[in-house]
Order: sequence, then C-alpha cells, then structure tokens
Amino acid sequence: MIDRRDSGGVGGGAVSRYYRVGDDVLWNPSNGVSALFLRTAEALAPETGLPTGLGPIR
Repeated sequence: MIDRRDSGGVGGGAVSRYYRVGDDVLWNPSNGVSALFLRTAEALAPETGLPTGLGPIR
C-alpha cells in the first residue's frame, strides 16, 4: 500500500504530499496535483475492479 504524508509548510500547513512505500519516496506532488491524482484513481478503481492501493494520509 502506498502511504501518503503531508509535508510541512509555512505556519504548519502542508504544501505537498509524499507518496511512499516503506521509507522510499515515490512522488512528492503539490496538494492540487495530489488531489487530482487521488480523485482520478478513485474514479477509475471501480472500472478496473482493482483497489487504488492508496492508504490514508498520515
């Protein structure tokens, strides 16, 4: 499962997300790109019959 984590931003707000497997960072997109990716993955999962493999944000 891919673990999603917030990165710290100014004032404690997250400015991007880390997509990780274990300790390996796979991708670190901005919040907007991350949200678009997640919505797309969630929309396509039922069509493929496969889970997204994306875990909760930690």
